[in-house]
Amino acid sequence: MRALEFLKEYSNLQTAQQDIIATVSGLSVNNERDAELIDRIYRVLNNDDMKAKIAKAFAAPVKDENFNLGPLLQKVTQLIFHVDTDYQNLNNFLTKLEKGNVVDVNALKTPGVGNITTFFAGDETATKVFKALAEVGAGKKQKGPGEYALAMLSNKIQLRTSEGDLDVAGFGKLEVKAETTTGGGRLGEGGPTNPVAKKYWTQLPSIKEHMDKNKGLGLGNFVRYLAIDLPLNDPEKKKQRQEILTKWYSQIFQDPSAIVAAFMQDDPATAELMYGKANFEYYKANYGWDGLLSVNFNTGKYGMCVTGSDFVKLKQDKHFGSFSISVIPSSARPSEVYAQLSMTKAKV
Repeated sequence: MRALEFLKEYSNLQTAQQDIIATVSGLSVNNERDAELIDRIYRVLNNDDMKAKIAKAFAAPVKDENFNLGPLLQKVTQLIFHVDTDYQNLNNFLTKLEKGNVVDVNALKTPGVGNITTFFAGDETATKVFKALAEVGAGKKQKGPGEYALAMLSNKIQLRTSEGDLDVAGFGKLEVKAETTTGGGRLGEGGPTNPVAKKYWTQLPSIKEHMDKNKGLGLGNFVRYLAIDLPLNDPEKKKQRQEILTKWYSQIFQDPSAIVAAFMQDDPATAELMYGKANFEYYKANYGWDGLLSVNFNTGKYGMCVTGSDFVKLKQDKHFGSFSISVIPSSARPSEVYAQLSMTKAKV
């Protein structure tokens, strides 16, 4: 079946086809099969259902900006066309997309770790398309990599403007943290400045000595210095430790009790896990989402967490690296007081 049936009004069909393809997709091709493929991609994206979905996905979160659907469709057409796959597999993918859903949403609801291909029931072409579309829309109203792609690829996923990044049918609100280079997002925004944190914590001798030579203070050394300056085997010092911790972390977390508990023992590794779990639960409650999806586009891996225990388990199983928590953050990144999601290359 020939594509672009509306070309029949032209006397030179081949020239007209090339001109129209170049106009609607921003691409030029030299053979009929590629022309038909580009036409199909564009028509799938431009049909009423898909166009309405894409317009809704993009126009709502960026409603105060000048939104133009045409250039977006053109960009997405180009990205899909250039995916490294064969003609038949790309056509099969387009058939699924035409029906409205390419994503196995059950994978977005189940805690654990896996390969990104799981989102697409093992479909490598769909996975490649997802990766190609990763940066589409990133940065719009603080949307991150992959969020728009998931919404475009499934009629069961909708973008949100608050309280989580995506709405997943049958699950609820999903927060997405993605890594396209190294180091993922953090479980919180804002945080104390370096000078404020430094002034507060240098009242302890060991921390003052540390800060005379360093610009920041990580969780591990912080636990060690607490053990020196405010030992738990001294009742008065133990009480002072709890008070100083509570006063400080009350400025960061509405209920700091679980964070304080992480530092009322002297093992840095345990403190990191306890802090991470408490931070996760606080972040979830504060922002009102139901699950957190961490995606690493470099490794092709994801981690799904619903509870703080899920979050900690992925760390214990070595799928998350260090939470990179600072008590005295660097000057440029106050948010270092919150746990960071950084997926490792550990096999799944």
